[in-house]
Amino acid sequence: RVDPPPPGTHVSPAGWGHRAPRPLGVRYRGVFYDATSGHTWVVGDLGLAARLVGNTWTTYHTGVSEQLNAVWAEPGAQKVWAVSDAGRVLLYDATADAWQFSYSTAGSLALHDVVGLAGNVYVAAAEGTIVQRHGVDWSLFSTGTPGDAYRAITAANGVVVALGMRGLMAVGTPSGTSTKWTTHAAAASAPDWVDVGSDGAKIWAVASSVSGRLYSAEVKPSSGADELANELAAAPVALANGVLRAVAVRAPDDIWVASNNRIWHSDGSTGKLVSLTDVDAAAHELDALAVKPSGALACGGAGYLIELSSAMPTAASLLTPGSREMLTAVDRNNSGGVIAVGDAGGIYIGTQMATTASSPLRGVWSAGPGDTWVVGSGQMKIGRFDGATVTRETSFAGGTAPSALWAVDGAGGQVWAVGAGIWSRDAASGTWSQEVSVDKGDVWRGIHVAGVRDVWVVGTQGKMVHYDGVQWETVDSGTTATLNDVWSSGTTVWVAGAGGHVARRADANSPWEQASLSTATYTAIEGAAPDRVWVVGSGGAIYAFDGATWTPQQSDTLSRLQGITVGSASDVTVVGEAGTILHYNDT
Repeated sequence: RVDPPPPGTHVSPAGWGHRAPRPLGVRYRGVFYDATSGHTWVVGDLGLAARLVGNTWTTYHTGVSEQLNAVWAEPGAQKVWAVSDAGRVLLYDATADAWQFSYSTAGSLALHDVVGLAGNVYVAAAEGTIVQRHGVDWSLFSTGTPGDAYRAITAANGVVVALGMRGLMAVGTPSGTSTKWTTHAAAASAPDWVDVGSDGAKIWAVASSVSGRLYSAEVKPSSGADELANELAAAPVALANGVLRAVAVRAPDDIWVASNNRIWHSDGSTGKLVSLTDVDAAAHELDALAVKPSGALACGGAGYLIELSSAMPTAASLLTPGSREMLTAVDRNNSGGVIAVGDAGGIYIGTQMATTASSPLRGVWSAGPGDTWVVGSGQMKIGRFDGATVTRETSFAGGTAPSALWAVDGAGGQVWAVGAGIWSRDAASGTWSQEVSVDKGDVWRGIHVAGVRDVWVVGTQGKMVHYDGVQWETVDSGTTATLNDVWSSGTTVWVAGAGGHVARRADANSPWEQASLSTATYTAIEGAAPDRVWVVGSGGAIYAFDGATWTPQQSDTLSRLQGITVGSASDVTVVGEAGTILHYNDT
C-alpha cells in the first residue's frame, strides 16, 4: 500500500500531490502579509493560492485557472481579495475557509493590483480602468486612456493612489458610498510605473522604463493627481543597476526594492544589495514584495517565498524550502525507493539531495538499493551511486568515452546507456563498448529495457532501434519528430516526443496509432500495464491512458516535466523543472 501524501501537501483534483517544492511549484505573482492575524498569502499561476501561518502551509484552488496577479487581506484576514489576468475578482471567506467568485469585468480586463481603504476595495486594471467596490456594489472608474493600464495601487493618508503606464495616475478620496477621483494624464516621456508602496503617509514607486530609480512623494488628504504626479517624478533616487519591478515600504528608512533577480534594502537615499546565495534565487524572476513587522517578503520564480529581515538587511531566507534544480530523470529500485537526478549534478533520494556529481546528469537507472547508474555530460558521463557517493566510470573500449549520454536502463545484470551512441557494459571487465553509433547531429534520447533480449531505443529524427539479444535492428517509427522516450509491454510499444507526438504500435505487423494530445513536447512515458500508461511533458502536461482513451490530468503546475517512474497503478512519481516532484496515489 502506498502511503497518503504528508500533511499540508497540495493535491491537484486529478490526485497529483506536490512533494516538492512545497507548497506549490507554480510561479508566485502576488504576496501580502496581514499583521493582525500573522497570515501570509501568495497567489500565482493556474488560479492557485496558498496561506502560511507559522510554519504551516495551506493551499487552495480559487475556482479559476488563470494567472492571479495580486492579493490583499482585510485586517484580521477574515476576507482576502485576489485579482486575475482574466478580469475576475475573487474573495476568500475565512468562515467558509474557501474562495469564491466576487466580480468579473466586461471584456475580461486584466487586473493587476488590489488594495482596500475605508471598507472599500480598489483594483488597478487595464485600459485606464479602476474597479471599485463600495459596500456590496462594484463599479468602474475609467480615465479614458484605453491604451494604458493601471499597474499598481496603494493607500496613504486616507486616499487611494493608482499608477500606470506613461505616468498615468489617479487619486481617489472615499466619501460614503462613492469615491471622488482626480487623474493625471499619460504622457509619452513619463515613467511606466509598475509598483508602488506606502508607509501610510508617503508613497514610493518604481518604473520599468527607468533603470534603478526609486521615486517618492508625500501624500496629503487634499492631494490631487497632478500635484502628486509632479512631486513623484521630481527627484528620484538612484539605488541600483537594472530595472526595478517591485517595492515595499515599512518606514521612510526601511524600504525594499527588487529587480527580476535582485533585492536591495534602502534607507531612502542609498541601497544595499541583499545576498540571495542561500535561497538560490539569482536565476529566477521575482515578482512582488510585501512588508511585515520584522522586514519584508519577496515572491516569484517557481514557488519562491523569501523572507527579508530589517535587522539583517543583507541576508535572506527561504520559506518554501526545496531544490530548484531541473530534475531530468527519475527511477525506483526494487524496494520501491525513488531516486532522481538533476542538470546541476544533484542525486536525490526521495525529495532529499544525497550527493552531487561533478557535472550535469540526464538519466538514472536503479538496479536495487545501493546500486544506481547515472549518466550525463561533462566529467560524469557514466557514474555508479552506492547510496552515499557516486563513482565515475573510466573504462571504455578504445579509451574514448562518449561525448554525452541522455538515458540509462538495464536488466539481468546488464546495463545500456544511450546518447552519443548506444553503449553497453561488460559485467566481467567493467568496460563500456559502443554497440550502435549515431549520425552526426543526432542523439539517442530514450531507452526502455524490457529484458536482456528486448531493448528499445529512440532519438532525434524519429530514429528507433530494437535489440533482440542477438542484434540491433532499425524500426520504422512512422515519424521524423524527435522521440524522447519509449516504453513497452509485451508486443506493444509506445513512443513520446516533440510536437505533441505520442504513438502506440500493437505489434511488429501493426501500424502506429498516434494519440490526439496537446502540442506539448512529451519527454517521458511509462506504464504499469497496457491499460495504465502515463506520458508527461512541457507546461506541466500529464496524460493518462486507460487502454482506449488518453485523458488530460490536472497537475497544478506549469513546470516542464522531465521524468516518470511507475511502481504501480497507484504509485507514480514525476519530476521536472524547478525541483518539481509530483506523486500520484489513487488509493
